[in-house]
Amino acid sequence: MLSRTIIGQKVLAFDDLGPEAIHEFTVKDLPVIVLIDVKGRDFYQESQSRYRTTR
Repeated sequence: MLSRTIIGQKVLAFDDLGPEAIHEFTVKDLPVIVLIDVKGRDFYQESQSRYRTTR
């Protein structure tokens, strides 16, 4: 299902390696969750500490 969001791709380096080459993908409507924002805040870490309780 996610592969349907890829609308373009090109090989950036190591074309001779086939599937292990470095690729650049252009995607549209790819559902993602960003865990670290531009200020370096870690959403995963902050969310865990919000719900962690001390016993």
